[in-house]
Amino acid sequence: WQMRMPQSPQFRPVFFIVSFYDGTNNFISDEVTPAGAPLAPAAGIVINATKTGIRLSDANEFLQLGDPANVNKDFALGGDIDLTNTGTAWTGPAGYIGHFYGNGYTIKGLVLDESSFVNVPGGKAIGLFTSLDDGAILENFTLEVSTPDAGVVLNNTSAARWFGGVLGNVNGDVSVELKKIRVKGDLNITTNGHLMIGGFFGEMKNYAQVTLTQCASEVNITLTGTGNYNRYAGGFMGLHFNAGYAPSLATFTDCYASGNITYVTNTNTNSSGDYGPGVGGFIGAINNAAASPANIVFERCYASGNVALEEATGSGTQRANWSSAGFVGAVRVNNTKLNATIKNSAAVGESVTLKLVTSSTGIVENTRFAAFVTTDESGVTFESNIANIGMRIGDGSSTHSDTPSDSAGTTKWGKGVQNTTASGGLKNAATWTALGWSNTVWDFDGLTKTGAAFYWPKLK
Repeated sequence: WQMRMPQSPQFRPVFFIVSFYDGTNNFISDEVTPAGAPLAPAAGIVINATKTGIRLSDANEFLQLGDPANVNKDFALGGDIDLTNTGTAWTGPAGYIGHFYGNGYTIKGLVLDESSFVNVPGGKAIGLFTSLDDGAILENFTLEVSTPDAGVVLNNTSAARWFGGVLGNVNGDVSVELKKIRVKGDLNITTNGHLMIGGFFGEMKNYAQVTLTQCASEVNITLTGTGNYNRYAGGFMGLHFNAGYAPSLATFTDCYASGNITYVTNTNTNSSGDYGPGVGGFIGAINNAAASPANIVFERCYASGNVALEEATGSGTQRANWSSAGFVGAVRVNNTKLNATIKNSAAVGESVTLKLVTSSTGIVENTRFAAFVTTDESGVTFESNIANIGMRIGDGSSTHSDTPSDSAGTTKWGKGVQNTTASGGLKNAATWTALGWSNTVWDFDGLTKTGAAFYWPKLK
């Protein structure tokens, strides 16, 4: 801080300029009134050297973010936000292109229900942000999100739906960035149509360019489905799908998903036999249906939630693909243009189950790390990935053990690692740092704790 005094000998009030540095090249600065005088709200908050965001310090001010007229404006939080009793249904901005800087504050009390969906190209999306457009940046905040106590019932047989706690959908020729964001809560949805849902992000579609760094999803998802529709659920993101004329690129670096994912549905008889339910601890599905490459990279990411996919009722034989896995629930390739890399990542949940009442002529796969619903498994490169060797699979009554063995972490199974604190175990910090995980980014202290005090690595 610095002190500034006028030169007049007759009048010498004291002024202060206070600047706080957040360690990320972003200064949060306000010039305040003379000492002892009432503090007036500042007009804005400095985000960086070239941007000043509109200050959002309470729930009423925060509602400006949802105004369609403000999609091109920069915002910065001036304090924690509580949306619990606003009396206004939230509809997140669609096509937001501004810079939203959270200043490390928390947004709590966000409830997403049927009325929160917003029309976007190809369907409807929901989230704190419905969709982002080219140049958008979101960073440095925590979000607490939920659905109503009775859950959300979606009657959407005519259009796709994308559901994410932070972000519903990114589609088309756009480049966006999300960093240092954490979302936590519980989502309960019943649907009779298409749905792509993730605790953090619903769907990245077509030739978008999306960068996510040091982001976390601590969201439990309960999904109930009826009818023969495509549905994918992931702890962090529902679906990455490219059907565009240009390459897509998604990068996930130092991210995690810790929520449990439960999806119960009736028989999916899909007449084409191509699609079906897919559930993953981190992402529900990766799919490319374009002549242009779908590029996606996961590096130093993990999923720790339990995954469950269950057919509730049905009879006869169906044609749909069914799959669940600890990290990627379904990998599907329409051609050779899928270019996915998963490296130095982990699936550490206790169970990944898949239970069918009927039989299917489609592909049925259930693995501890990544499941393929295609006979061509060349579209994904695995490098030094690890997985809980004791993870329960199938109907949940048996342990996968380490067959087939993957000693280097270069297959869809991941290297089987014991869930212990011993050398080489999942609860030993050296196991993670050997994969390039930095203790300046990650907090490993919870690995040695027991009982309720235990936690998997968290972002600092």
